[in-house]
Amino acid sequence: MGLIADKLNISNLSAPENWLKGFFGSGMLSSSGKKISATESVNKIATVYACIDIISTSIATLPFQIYKKTLSRREKMNKHAVAKLLYTGKPNEYQTPFEFKQMLEAHRTLYGNGYAEIVWGKDGYPKELWPLHPTQTFVGKDKNNKYWVITQVPDGSKRKIPYEDVLHIKGLVMSGLEGISPIAAIREQLGIESSSLEYTGKFFANGTVNKGILTTPGTETLSKESKDLIRGEWEKYANGLDNAHRIAILDSGLSYQQIGINQIDAQFIETQKFTTEEVAKVFRVPLHMLGQLDRATFSNIEQQSLDFLKSTLISKIVSWEENIKTKLFTEKEQEKGFYIKVNVNAAMRGDSITRASYYREMQKLGNMNINEARELEDMDPIVGGDEYRVDLNSISLTIADKYQLSKSDSKGGD
Repeated sequence: MGLIADKLNISNLSAPENWLKGFFGSGMLSSSGKKISATESVNKIATVYACIDIISTSIATLPFQIYKKTLSRREKMNKHAVAKLLYTGKPNEYQTPFEFKQMLEAHRTLYGNGYAEIVWGKDGYPKELWPLHPTQTFVGKDKNNKYWVITQVPDGSKRKIPYEDVLHIKGLVMSGLEGISPIAAIREQLGIESSSLEYTGKFFANGTVNKGILTTPGTETLSKESKDLIRGEWEKYANGLDNAHRIAILDSGLSYQQIGINQIDAQFIETQKFTTEEVAKVFRVPLHMLGQLDRATFSNIEQQSLDFLKSTLISKIVSWEENIKTKLFTEKEQEKGFYIKVNVNAAMRGDSITRASYYREMQKLGNMNINEARELEDMDPIVGGDEYRVDLNSISLTIADKYQLSKSDSKGGD
């Protein structure tokens, strides 16, 4: 299960045609004429960057914990090789677990795929995880129907790695092999926003009005030199932010007439909000997380945050758990009950009063002991805190009738 360093044989592999020349590499034009691709130019659009950052950071902050399930209970395995990579140690020489998870999730969110090469130790356990650049990596199949991950390394050469030696976190899957980028879905909308941002920059750089003409009375034709002189003098007072509120004095009978529409008339700000909403919809990120608080209240923000966890993060978390289980645990370990659980309790915690009420109710039902509640609050365990307790006012349905009969008998005896 080691690394394969031989050169890529393209003739033996079926792969997406013109991968590096396609959407991710050179970009595609939207109807607005702006080239939109998953590169630094796209990252400069604040809404897209914010969505990627929110999702990837939300995933990276959650603990990836390893457990072994037995007949009576589950045991946390912090010394397991996978736990050392994703929770208690480091996945590679240069990254912490947070940085690794954040990067891979950002790759998945932006490009549709997050790849990490698994380096196996001599003992058969995963030793390191190294991210692969998603724009230079794809999944292919050879003539023997064996799947490989083909990637281009920094020196320009290509390598193929057995698919089972790569942790592959996919986005929305259409072909079954690779995820697709959400950028493709919103490329047209991003083209509009990118053009709008460019227009805004030019608007404030070149003038405080949209377009206009200077007119002279009568039918006299001005020479080119006179036109250049008048234009130059006008631009001194009319152009740039510093002159936004200065008054231009026109002599020689000149008058100014604006043509076209201004920024307010074009409802430019509303257009900006629309594009933000569309991008947020594709990434499934609540608007209040992007700073849009127009219709936000405390109650609906709390509900939207919970919806974000359920509708956006949970599906991504399940993908992480299943891929880690099948790629990083041996079959024997899976049979013995080893598994990974991403702890979302921290993300679901509300204020202190809400948490206290939740812990109280869980302990009454016997679903949580004191030490489990203390662990969620980052507190040390206490002696006797591992015992499970129930409310004395609650009894089993199977003995409810006997309990009532016993009460009747006791009253009759009196």
